[in-house]
Amino acid sequence: MSVFLSTEDGRVLLLRPEARRLLEVASFGEATTGLAVSAAGGLFVSTARAVHRFDIAAGTAPGDPVAQIDTPGGIAGIDIDGSGRLLIGTVSGLLWRQEADGRMTAIGQFPDGIQGGVARIGGFAFAVGQGGTLSVMNIRSGAVTDLRDLGPGQVAGICAEDRVLRIAVTQDGGAPQFLLYDTRGDTLAHEPGPLGFYGRISGAASGEIVTGDFIGTDRGDVFTGTPGADVFAGHAGDDRIYARDGNDMLTGGAGDDLLMGEDGDDTLDGGAGRDAFYGGDGSDWVWLDGPVLSVDLAITEARQVTGQGEDFFQDIENLRGGDGADWFAGDHLANILEGRGGNDTLLGRAGDDTLRGGAGDDFLQGGSGDDVMDGGDGFDWVSYDGADGVTVSLARLFGQQTGEGVDLLRNIEAVEGSGGRDFIAGDDGANRLEGMIGFDTLLGGGGDDTLFGGRGFDRLSGGAGSDYLDGGNGRDTLDGGAGPGVDTYWGGRGADRFVFTVSGEQGERDDLTVILDFDAAQGDRIDLVGSGRADFATWAITDIDGGAIVVFGNGTQLALAGVAAAEVSADWFA
Repeated sequence: MSVFLSTEDGRVLLLRPEARRLLEVASFGEATTGLAVSAAGGLFVSTARAVHRFDIAAGTAPGDPVAQIDTPGGIAGIDIDGSGRLLIGTVSGLLWRQEADGRMTAIGQFPDGIQGGVARIGGFAFAVGQGGTLSVMNIRSGAVTDLRDLGPGQVAGICAEDRVLRIAVTQDGGAPQFLLYDTRGDTLAHEPGPLGFYGRISGAASGEIVTGDFIGTDRGDVFTGTPGADVFAGHAGDDRIYARDGNDMLTGGAGDDLLMGEDGDDTLDGGAGRDAFYGGDGSDWVWLDGPVLSVDLAITEARQVTGQGEDFFQDIENLRGGDGADWFAGDHLANILEGRGGNDTLLGRAGDDTLRGGAGDDFLQGGSGDDVMDGGDGFDWVSYDGADGVTVSLARLFGQQTGEGVDLLRNIEAVEGSGGRDFIAGDDGANRLEGMIGFDTLLGGGGDDTLFGGRGFDRLSGGAGSDYLDGGNGRDTLDGGAGPGVDTYWGGRGADRFVFTVSGEQGERDDLTVILDFDAAQGDRIDLVGSGRADFATWAITDIDGGAIVVFGNGTQLALAGVAAAEVSADWFA
């Protein structure tokens, strides 16, 4: 196993992890501009004017340059094409390819120049111009197409991982921020997670730290970090990576890997295999990806079948999922759980947690503590099951004292209440509110809402829109709200009160309300607003398919399912 480090002053060092020693194997006398590894075991290091090759398998130091380029600005970066041939991008924008006989052929020109290097995906080369525009070149034809304007900033590096470009951009001398460009969907996003490190990943088996580049092999690597912010990639094999201090990025790749973040806020990505994650001190992440993932951070003494492997977690605070349906649970600490794509379940438990559902229909439960819950896209739930009475409003834009802490809710469409007395209010969208157990008050607000009272004496108010109200067990009051739309009531067990507005103080009225289970024998009654039983003789009551309909003098209509017109009594109304 060999690990190489290319320093800022142009030295190439060989790292022997088992001895924890560095040996200098070459010195170029000037800063390096790029690093790449070929499938055949060749390590390529570029300076501004030349590219040198190091034979990893033979362990030989680089001799004469394998390629030299004399062009304004010099070499911006290198990569390897699908045939194992060297690609060289220059600051002036020329892209060169080394042919089988060693000749260099200019295959195209990026008109805006190149900063930060080049990256190849399939038959295409990607680069960022001096003006900040991301472009792609067809390697066969040399045709260039502009893709995205990345905005201000200096590109520190660019690399390809599968079909995604990782681009490191610095602004005003600050810490780099990574952008992810997905070539499959032409999407650009900021990479989440701790980004306090500098560097790029150049090739499937390589990583870079602030002072240089690390290259791993497929035979199972052992990496030991520096006190700075390191980025390690183990590639295939059973890797052991010890990051030490700093905010580190550890990628195990395929194989059964041991990743130890130690001090700092670290990010650990084990890839496929049976991995062990040790975060150490700091707020540490584990990134996972799979069709169905399941992780419980409270389990720290046994392995878990996660969907990505049989993995072990210790001193991990934060989880990031993939595009599948994830089930993530936190512990008693402050956790960040990110579901990303798919219909995810995120359980924060105790602590001040941040839950981000992402795309899909997600279920979020913060537990005790001051939590931030963001459902993202889709129809998303927040649950307060296990609490003893909560007060929640989806229309509130800031933190609110819910009874389980001061919670901030964003992009939430549905709320599940507690076992106590709840007050739950929706917003102007289509909400689903469930009171569960207890004497609950549910307010739908605007939109077409669905309200379930559950067990207890509940009061349900739909507000504007066409609402569905289900009282559940208990003596409930159901009020769909006056105004346009069709409200539907299901009282459930118990003597329920159904509110119907014939004419309100401001002239508002119900267009049509349907009661699906009116049962006078169990004590159900209809509370009329703007009318009463004294007007009973003026109402038109007729049979319809499946029930009866009452038409009031101003045209408002009340339908009673399962009831014949002849059965309707003035005693039912108040």
